[in-house]
Amino acid sequence: MHTFNKGAPVRVLNTTFRGEVIVEGEAIIVRPVNDIDEQYLVRFSNGDTVERFVDPNAQGNDIAGYLAILNTR
Repeated sequence: MHTFNKGAPVRVLNTTFRGEVIVEGEAIIVRPVNDIDEQYLVRFSNGDTVERFVDPNAQGNDIAGYLAILNTR
């Protein structure tokens, strides 16, 4: 399943080597990756185009609260 369409602005999360979940940055959806739920090709503002999982729950207004929940697990 893919929540986002081509051109949608999204917030991308990533994990540090220590296991902490952080905001990697804001990106634009280029296209969904077939057969992998919520996996997309995204383009960051610096022009980097990479595959990333995009968490629909990370798109809300309280990103600090959501990160706090993820980082206490």
